[in-house]
Amino acid sequence: MIANTMIYSNMLLLSRVYEQKLAVDDKEAIKILKGISPVAWHNFNLTGNFDFTTGASPVDIEALAARYENPDFWRRSMKEEDDPQQ
Repeated sequence: MIANTMIYSNMLLLSRVYEQKLAVDDKEAIKILKGISPVAWHNFNLTGNFDFTTGASPVDIEALAARYENPDFWRRSMKEEDDPQQ
């Protein structure tokens, strides 16, 4: 169930960012997004506390996706974490 939730939220975010980049015809970003798998876990805290109550605040996917509209944020997010040259 947790894995499915992670994949769903990743796919939802990737879809929103893809729509943004498609709207501005950013061909390079579209190519990159097509190669990103939604089966990723490094953006999730797997050792934290899990709250399955219904009172938890939802993740604002639209706000997260809006960050990728900023070209500087997009460029920084595409850099490899372990590459000191970038």
